Amino acid sequence: MRTCEACKKPDSCAVDYETPCNPKRCPPTADERAETHHDQCPKLTHEVRPLYRATKLIHTAKHPEGQLEPKWSSWKIVKDGKDIFRMKLLCRQCIQNIYAAEERHKDYLKACKKALGQSDQTYSQMLAMQSAI
Repeated sequence: MRTCEACKKPDSCAVDYETPCNPKRCPPTADERAETHHDQCPKLTHEVRPLYRATKLIHTAKHPEGQLEPKWSSWKIVKDGKDIFRMKLLCRQCIQNIYAAEERHKDYLKACKKALGQSDQTYSQMLAMQSAI
């Protein structure tokens, strides 16, 4: 059985009541119980699932093949061709916490740029603004 790597919550099937059921896969007798739905029904969710984030490896003399930054040391490395991801098994609440932390970090970086007087406009936004003048 899988457990969340952050809060140690065990994996369990759950029914998301806000998501519509797939009538082609589930029987017409499907109700709020998880066992009445098809395994691939979008309404049926598992609490613990992998979260993937793109990352870069740091190449050092000790690790010429590369390693994650120290702050990501609890994550696993997953390679898919040339792409490199860090992966962790997390429950829905812990995934939401990570999304919220990433959003706060983006806002922090924007505030830092604004305080330094740097613009966060992209090149196309700058051209659009100049053409409107």
